Amino acid sequence: MVAGISDSQNCYRFSTIVDVPIDGAKIKLDWEVPCDPRRPSTRDDLFSRPIDKPIVLMLHGVNNDSRSGYIRSLQRTLTNRGKIAIGMNFRGCGGISLTAPRGYGGAYTGDIRYVVHYLSSILAPGESLVLVGFSIGANLLTKYLGEEGLSGTLPKCVVGGASLGNPLHIHSRNNMHFPFRQLIGQGVKLYLLEHWRVWKDAMSNPEIKTAMMKAFLATTIDQVDEAVAPIIVRNEPFYPFAAKIGYETVEDYWEDASSYRYIKHVSVPLLAIIAGDDQVVYHSFQQKLTYSILNPNVMCVETKCGGHLGWYVLCRFLCRCYSFLIVICTDPL
Repeated sequence: MVAGISDSQNCYRFSTIVDVPIDGAKIKLDWEVPCDPRRPSTRDDLFSRPIDKPIVLMLHGVNNDSRSGYIRSLQRTLTNRGKIAIGMNFRGCGGISLTAPRGYGGAYTGDIRYVVHYLSSILAPGESLVLVGFSIGANLLTKYLGEEGLSGTLPKCVVGGASLGNPLHIHSRNNMHFPFRQLIGQGVKLYLLEHWRVWKDAMSNPEIKTAMMKAFLATTIDQVDEAVAPIIVRNEPFYPFAAKIGYETVEDYWEDASSYRYIKHVSVPLLAIIAGDDQVVYHSFQQKLTYSILNPNVMCVETKCGGHLGWYVLCRFLCRCYSFLIVICTDPL
């Protein structure tokens, strides 16, 4: 399914919908593709042959989607440099309705895994795929790379990643404070309300009904997490990454979601960027920094400013980091 084509002088944009076979979830991919003046092309031309340009897949943060400013800004910067930039929307985000009573969370990497395999199947041999994650998307990206590295199953086209504003340690009660616990919690509740019809139809299941009622009464993100932990989708951390449902406690969910436990297994270059004035995740990142620097594949960079995902003016810096990433991926020491 394809929708929403728009063209500009330097690139053209469109969206595709991919179906995740495990439960029928729909994932929206927002593409931005650079134009080649010597060989004008269209969306149909792009898919008529294996894609012969590098792809950068971007994963947004909580309560956002790929239409967010930090995604769109980095997309345009990348396409101006000849890269295909794709914003992946997590299930239920980007204007796509949930088709299964399982929203996205901080631990489930199955949707990323499916999208990466889909993109690897349409890339030309030798072309690269780089993953960029923001906030919870950075946590999921790191967890995904660690799981694949542990099992040795990472597709060969994935040559590296960049993690921006990754908390590393997910613990919404201890690591998040006022007003972020409240604001993020209300945003997640809004996400649940947007897909009320799906939850309503699923409430014949008493466990789902109990979880939803508790979530709608919650006032903070840790309370929402505690409510939905028994019904949230998850996966095993090793091949074949079998999908499962629910955790016994919210502490189990937070522990499984924390990407610091997986970063030691990342087998490709990973650039981790954090801002010194990030009031949302800086301290949790610092507490688990040792896990990052023990892996020679991980490079940590701290900027003096930027807040939480406020690096709009650093797009050129990020693209230079991306270029450096490609160099060390293709010409290792």
